[in-house]
Amino acid sequence: VWGEAATGKYIKANRFGSKLTADGRLAISRISSVSEKKQIRVWEKNSDDRWNGQTLSHPNGEHITTFQVAADKSFILTISNSRFIIWTKEAPGGEWGIKFSESLETDLDELEFVKGLHVAPNGSYFVIDISERTSPYIVAKNGSNSEWARVETIGGEHEFPITHLEISPDGKRIVTTSDDYTIRIWSLNADQLWEGKVTDVYERAKERASFNPKSGELVTFDDDGGISVIKEIRK
Repeated sequence: VWGEAATGKYIKANRFGSKLTADGRLAISRISSVSEKKQIRVWEKNSDDRWNGQTLSHPNGEHITTFQVAADKSFILTISNSRFIIWTKEAPGGEWGIKFSESLETDLDELEFVKGLHVAPNGSYFVIDISERTSPYIVAKNGSNSEWARVETIGGEHEFPITHLEISPDGKRIVTTSDDYTIRIWSLNADQLWEGKVTDVYERAKERASFNPKSGELVTFDDDGGISVIKEIRK
């Protein structure tokens, strides 16, 4: 039984669940023993509508804490407590192989380290929601050579750790909330750098903020259950 179905253009991250793409032709499930969760199984429907499976695992037997697949199925992302790996195919119908890998050094417990994964609708970048960070951890694809690289952000860091993170439906903005009573919008500036700006300072902390996919308005949720709508977001 699949733990989560497709929602819109991409699958939301689920640390212990399974994933099925919107077209129903690629599925990922976790392979687990009694005490270990070190592998995932990728199932794909071929042209004959037969399911083919491939097992993916991190080097050195690391536990895979969460995983994600791009909407266009161009890559699979897996994360352990020490690194993330991007898996791609050299050719259609081929096997998944490691395209890019980077270390994630932390003293936090692996189950507390990564809170979630958010992939842009067009697959050009993704954001890892990491505990104790005050700015988004963004990894993007270079448009000229399609190589992946960590992207540094400028300005706009929260005073306290991020409590909620979300990508806008068009992929052009990232919104973050924090216990510092602010909401911050991150977008590419004229120099093509991700820059964070404060939308406003509020009387109480915002538990989360979400973009309305139709209007683009920002819906905010207070920690006491209150809801408000920001119709015009400061540039």
